[in-house]
Amino acid sequence: MTCLGLTVAVLVVYGQVWDFSFTSYDDDRYVGQAMVRQGITPAGVLWACTSIVNGAWMPVTWFSHMLDFQLFGEWAGGHHLVNVLFHLANSLLLYLLLFRLTRAQGKSALVATLFALHPLHVESVAWIAERRDVLSCFWELAAVMAYAGWIRRGGWGRYLVVVICFVAALGAKPMAVTLPVVLFLLDFWPFGRLLSEGGEQRQPEWRIFIRRLLEKAPLLLIALLISALTVFAEDQHGTVGNLVQYPMLFRLENALLAYCRYLGQVIWPVGLHPHYPFPDSIHPVTVFGAAFFLGVVSWVMLRAGKSRPYLAMGWLWYLATMLPVIGLIQQGDGFALADRYTYFPLIGIFIMIAWGGDELVRRVIPAERWKAGPALAVLLVLAGCSYRQAGFWRDTPTLFGYTLSVDPANRIALSQLGVYYRERGQLAKAAPYLEKAGKLYPKDFDARANLGQLY
Repeated sequence: MTCLGLTVAVLVVYGQVWDFSFTSYDDDRYVGQAMVRQGITPAGVLWACTSIVNGAWMPVTWFSHMLDFQLFGEWAGGHHLVNVLFHLANSLLLYLLLFRLTRAQGKSALVATLFALHPLHVESVAWIAERRDVLSCFWELAAVMAYAGWIRRGGWGRYLVVVICFVAALGAKPMAVTLPVVLFLLDFWPFGRLLSEGGEQRQPEWRIFIRRLLEKAPLLLIALLISALTVFAEDQHGTVGNLVQYPMLFRLENALLAYCRYLGQVIWPVGLHPHYPFPDSIHPVTVFGAAFFLGVVSWVMLRAGKSRPYLAMGWLWYLATMLPVIGLIQQGDGFALADRYTYFPLIGIFIMIAWGGDELVRRVIPAERWKAGPALAVLLVLAGCSYRQAGFWRDTPTLFGYTLSVDPANRIALSQLGVYYRERGQLAKAAPYLEKAGKLYPKDFDARANLGQLY
């Protein structure tokens, strides 16, 4: 019944994408590639495996888009629906994985449903260009499932399956480099493999700690190689922001703030949109407050880890998996944060909410039959918000018209709308957007170039 409920919920929220269009926002960088549009071909497979495009090595993502064209051609709705199917598969896999590891059906179902319905995940699902998010997550969860099988039964064959799934996840999106850390955290909870035997007096032993690290040496080596390749490729591709444009101190300040802002969006997911620009400056008090908050929460979660290990595990999952995209290495137009970056990291937070929330509600609402009420109410609200948020991805004018309603000075939204209308010969519609972008951002090359092409 849980799997059926998840399926219905995901299809109700995201089924609307069947008649959505491609957007001008990066979709062309993926589905617009000549090799991709030919479908699955020997030349295309070779290109996908040997090319670094858009600053990353992503053969699995390219194969996926090629297969889309093989099946759906130019029907954008088909491409969108594949994203939805992967999101559904991830939600189901997450539920089955947690239930298998913990035998806690209700809490596992809550984590999976939060994952399936939270508005922060809409961007990864409703945006064709972010196929790599749902695809990478699928292979990461498959790797965790394979890892659980290896722990129970052992054997190099099962470990090889873990490695293959990990490489597939990296081949979808390099952000998956943190998976070895996730596996190590799972060794702490729920596997309990970092502790020696001895009942309630179990204590960590360094030799066990080192042994668990050595188990993951092949995965860590692969992660290191892909990380180095990705940084080099992005630098060569010109997508890495330089230290003059984004000084390291400013990046650190923004990273602290971003960790906190993401948590705020988990609780209050309003005003979500595709591009959150950097502020001109960040007040020192704000930076101190963010650092203090993160420090206190980390201390509390680690202290609580002795009696409630899911809190420490979930918190460290969030911090670690978000690290590659928290902003220390800047890419492209420069994002202070992005909804899509939360797709895999928020699993840790959802685990904290489900297990910690269950304990809290148990104290407040002793009657078992009423326990599901608060969770159900929250999930219904999230589903409604996600349905509305997904609708904004219908096409370029809808997406960036909405973005400007949230952030009227958004440079990307102004440029996207202006160029969209200019390319369709609707110069009267294009002019206000491009002129406003040029006026607000006189030093931005793209804003000036787009305005120049208008006339």
